Amino acid sequence: MDCNSISTNNITFDSQSLQIEELQQQLYKANQQLESGNLINIELEHEVDRLQAIIDTKDNVEKIQKADLTKQFNEKINSLKCQLEEEREKANNDIAELKVKIESTKVNVIKADVCSEDDSLKDLVASLKDELKELKEELAECKVINYNTEVANSQMVMKSKELEEMLEITKEMLKSKSETLMSTIEAFEELKEEKALLSSELAVLKAGPLENKERGNSLFSEVDIKRQAIEKKMEILRNKYLQAKKILAVKNNEMERLKAENRKIQMFWDEEVSNVKLREQKLLESYKQTNDELRSLIRKLELRPESPEIITISDKDMSNMQWIHTIIDKARAESREFRKAYENKSCDMLLVEETLYAMSIEIKNLKKQAIKDKAHIDELQSKLNNFENPDNTINIGEKGDRLDNKDNLNDQEKKLSANGVISSKTVRFAEDFKKS
Repeated sequence: MDCNSISTNNITFDSQSLQIEELQQQLYKANQQLESGNLINIELEHEVDRLQAIIDTKDNVEKIQKADLTKQFNEKINSLKCQLEEEREKANNDIAELKVKIESTKVNVIKADVCSEDDSLKDLVASLKDELKELKEELAECKVINYNTEVANSQMVMKSKELEEMLEITKEMLKSKSETLMSTIEAFEELKEEKALLSSELAVLKAGPLENKERGNSLFSEVDIKRQAIEKKMEILRNKYLQAKKILAVKNNEMERLKAENRKIQMFWDEEVSNVKLREQKLLESYKQTNDELRSLIRKLELRPESPEIITISDKDMSNMQWIHTIIDKARAESREFRKAYENKSCDMLLVEETLYAMSIEIKNLKKQAIKDKAHIDELQSKLNNFENPDNTINIGEKGDRLDNKDNLNDQEKKLSANGVISSKTVRFAEDFKKS
């Protein structure tokens, strides 16, 4: 009898050793899965931090560039206004001086009875008046260009505000995605804890029947223990199902919000495309206008005689009228300076138009980058969802194992009832358990 008890204890010890080894292997696998999940979570957190840093850097650089461009435009406009006012005052003063000098010249010419010289001076005064008239027209054109530049500057200010609003929307989307990621990670941690609990309970079920000391004189205690374990697992599955329903509702709400944001971004994008086309058309019209002005200036220059008329004046008259030539040379020099200033302003206005067009292209590229960032965020979300799928597969397998264990329990009850081992009370309990 002692030999039989010793052999029975050895067999029990061997079976327990095997069960312990299996449990250790399962625990090792669970630890490996947990470590891999933690590594992936850390990588996702680093990726989100990197995206946040990139967006913050872009935002700071963009604000600095906008401030610099706005400051440059304001300085340029103020300098142009000051130059226009100075040139207007200077031209008015020159016109007044020329009128006074022309009147005095007329009186002196009449006194000297120099008819030919009087005619030449009249022609010269007429040419000077024509040049002054052209300069006035050029000043009026500069005023129009200045007004157009101010309008374009106000449009760029509005566009910069719209771009800032777009960046704020992108930041809010990134913040919501980060919050969703954190909530998903927390739910994943809870699922991992439940998985560990279910794994331990599954290991208890796979361990087989209990020892004779725990059984007692009947199988009722064994059935009761298994029933309690199955009820606990069913409660855990029920809680898990409710939690999954809550997560699904949150995901559906998030999807609806993203769809609304997508529609809003699409409308904003269509409006921006139409604005870009309008700006391109205005820039083309400004190029055409500048081309027409240059062509008209070329035609005026071609109509001028190549060799101006030379008027001979005697030395005596020349000594008396030397001051007139000084005034004429001064007026011509000022006319050349005005013309050069007008050409420089035309070039500056053309550069301003090109800068505005380049800024519109940059705004378009920034919006493209914002859409790319949103797509990258969605890709990270899909990666997170793919990371959650293996846990769902494991949970489904555990549920199948629990159903198999329940079927095995039912088979054992049928065999025992067929052999007449289980009492009527035990059979009634098993039937009640099946109904529940």
